[in-house]
Amino acid sequence: MSSRTLVPDIHERIIDVLKSSPAQLKKCALVSPAFRHRAQGHLFRTVVIRGDRFGLDPGLLRVVSRLAERLGANPRLVGYIRRLEIAVHNTAQAEALPILATIRFNSLETLALSQLPTTPGVLGDIQRLSSNPMLKDVRMDIQYVSWSVTDLRDVFEAMSGSVEKLSVTRCAGLRSRPSNSDQILLSGLDVSLQQSPHLRLRELEVWADDAFLSILAAHPCPLSIDYSCLRKLVIVYDDYTGTNKVLASLNDFLQRMAENFAELELLEIISSDAKALALFDFTPLPPTIALHLNMQEVLQDSSVAHLRQLPTKTSERITQFSVAITELFAVQYPWPKDASIPIDRDLYTTGTQLKTLQDFLLREGDRFPRLQTVIVSVTLFHLRPDVLSIKQVYDRVEAMIRSEMDELSARGMLEVRFYALRDEPVAFIDDM
Repeated sequence: MSSRTLVPDIHERIIDVLKSSPAQLKKCALVSPAFRHRAQGHLFRTVVIRGDRFGLDPGLLRVVSRLAERLGANPRLVGYIRRLEIAVHNTAQAEALPILATIRFNSLETLALSQLPTTPGVLGDIQRLSSNPMLKDVRMDIQYVSWSVTDLRDVFEAMSGSVEKLSVTRCAGLRSRPSNSDQILLSGLDVSLQQSPHLRLRELEVWADDAFLSILAAHPCPLSIDYSCLRKLVIVYDDYTGTNKVLASLNDFLQRMAENFAELELLEIISSDAKALALFDFTPLPPTIALHLNMQEVLQDSSVAHLRQLPTKTSERITQFSVAITELFAVQYPWPKDASIPIDRDLYTTGTQLKTLQDFLLREGDRFPRLQTVIVSVTLFHLRPDVLSIKQVYDRVEAMIRSEMDELSARGMLEVRFYALRDEPVAFIDDM
């Protein structure tokens, strides 16, 4: 049957079935004009530019140049791009940024920037990328960027007014000084930085860094943020950078900002240090604000012990609890085709820990009267679909989790989420 005899809706459904397979989507885009639009839409929805962590990938600049060339030759492809992820690790890789900054991504909704090096021109490139008109979500990991408050303010002010969600993480390199000046104390910030708010955010994710939290809590905020419409606040507390000073700054931040969070409905704490959860002080916040605890660490027997130490006023707020299983189900490379399923040896230990967690949450139910959802997130690495399909791995792991947390599952309170490394769409750009 010719594809012309099928109605467009059928074409779209056929392609939608293949949306998780870039290789198949590319074939469909090339084999028939009837499939091309939908296939390209899936292929280019998310574009990932990721440099080698050790700077050993000389082909990154070539790939980005080819991407820009194809997008320039076929502007329709730019309209498909909804999410752009960029991770560059050194000066050579950073040369890709000005190439990307010259492209006007008119349909871009999410921009994720990470591992940005401190090189001349980076600030201007980021300002251009974050000014795209349809942008709603900006995520910035500025671990290695030594910016001033002025620099960060300039980036924020360049952002499209449509931005509703902002994430700024690993910001220990932020320096509280005006540009081209010696370092000064936060209390000495130039009042000229304190301008009328530009960003009216609905969601904000911040790193628990004492200097950054102090900047955010300054009144008025020197970073041009209006908190009056904020619905969700996410705070990331890292056990590698978390200190008593940072914890004190975090609690001070919550106390000083409580009255500014007029519309806040949800506070989420992401922490790889479970024992620190008992030290957070949420009492300044209205009791109506729900609390999500997201433990980003491999599930351990000590996790339950730390949960027992939570103050009653904290546990009574919790509506969602998340726990991570990271690397336990990683497939070791190389994996021989005749090898047994490598996740088996991890199932027993992890299953026992999940069972212990469930028993605690149910036994101590009076301490968690608002608890509605328990999320188990699993990160999978180096999957080999030629040996064992991804679906087989997902099904096997989820079956184990639900069998060990059977009561939570039966009550509809259990949610299992999977995360895995994905292919980069730019690898399939030729002939598009």
